[in-house]
Amino acid sequence: MVTEWKINIITSWCVLGINLNKIDISKIEFEEGLVICNCSLHELFKRNSSSWENIQVWLIPELEKLQKGWININACWLKISWETKIIWLHNVLLDGFDEVCRVWFWLKAIGSTWSGISRAYASESQRYHFTLNDLLNHPDTFYDSIKCLWLAYAQIFPKISIDELIWYAKKERKEIIEYIKNWTIEIIENEKQYIKWLHKKWKKIIWEGAQASMIGAENSYFWTASDPSLWEFCRRTWLTVKKVWNILLVHKLPPSSVWERPWYLKIPDSPELDEFRKKYQEFWVSTGRQRDLFYHSLPETARWAWLNVRGIDDEEKIVPVYNRVDGITDSLKLDNWLLRMVIGFRYNVGDILKWNFTKDVGVLWNKLLNPKNLLSNYPEKSWQLWLFWVEQEDLRFIEMDGDNIEEQIEQLLWYYNASIFRKDEEREFLIWTWQGRDDLELRKGAPLRNFG
Repeated sequence: MVTEWKINIITSWCVLGINLNKIDISKIEFEEGLVICNCSLHELFKRNSSSWENIQVWLIPELEKLQKGWININACWLKISWETKIIWLHNVLLDGFDEVCRVWFWLKAIGSTWSGISRAYASESQRYHFTLNDLLNHPDTFYDSIKCLWLAYAQIFPKISIDELIWYAKKERKEIIEYIKNWTIEIIENEKQYIKWLHKKWKKIIWEGAQASMIGAENSYFWTASDPSLWEFCRRTWLTVKKVWNILLVHKLPPSSVWERPWYLKIPDSPELDEFRKKYQEFWVSTGRQRDLFYHSLPETARWAWLNVRGIDDEEKIVPVYNRVDGITDSLKLDNWLLRMVIGFRYNVGDILKWNFTKDVGVLWNKLLNPKNLLSNYPEKSWQLWLFWVEQEDLRFIEMDGDNIEEQIEQLLWYYNASIFRKDEEREFLIWTWQGRDDLELRKGAPLRNFG
């Protein structure tokens, strides 16, 4: 998303696709102990059923959509760091290969939405040369990196040649160069110096990243490559926490995610859910995949807030923003007209010594609600895999009190505040609904600490 008459920067800690085609992952098959794809690129490309056009995603398709929506992209001042890592067509193909392998052996999906994201980060760690700088200024090295990487996988895709992949790479290089020549896109050589220069000019800098709770490499099962944390912001910009004015923690209500999370929170698929997705535009994101809806979860909220604001010098800088509050009423019928929040869950654990026991996570035994209490029982790393097998009956819910929906929503928001802030002081928070985009409402409230 870009904004007119503002400087919009895509920085080096992002991965960027220029003009990629989605592929039909079902055409990558497991045969006689081997993963194989006996399809050409043309056959693999996923198509819109209505127009039979290839489904294209990422930068250039997004810019074209904005233009059709009467956004002046030349007034968006889009700047891209030349150290940004490029997602290429081979990344998309290998992403599909990875997912098929994982599904076959009952491993959880990586969560890359088959868009090449995880493979683009993997290519960087393998020291291949796939940055925007490589593409623009060292194209031969870029193409040789594709050739080198593809040698290990060519037998899996026998109908897709290296020459074909290079042809697509040259085509997309030409496309982005046209946008650069037209000054729609400007390339930044040293993003840290540029951001510090903006700060010295007293420009307001808004850092945005990711869309879900449980973000960052410290967490293993809602994992994504993005990291919108304060710690990451300071590391990448060389600015200190004292130079940060506000941290806006955006909570989408009802919560949703573009990739798989444990079933214990997931609202089951239904025609009613599809109607909700359509009404609130929950089907289409840049990856082309629909969102799923999830129950509110206090342990998740506390963990998410901690990951994003750790290292903060002043808790007063935290400003929760509760978005899509307008969707709560319509979402209630998906959960039997109950406005509920998950306060904990139970799962069974067994180890190599064959000890089996039941572990309760996030249940507030002393009924005191605060971030430390919630985080103390939150599972780390190796324990988290068990949560994928939690059933609905293993959830611990609390129902919102109130004579009407407005009172229940108010209580829901206060519980969210209690999972974020350490003290029982009056806090400002913002209510934001979607349609108007300008209907922010500032409220104040003290977090609720005790149940009942």
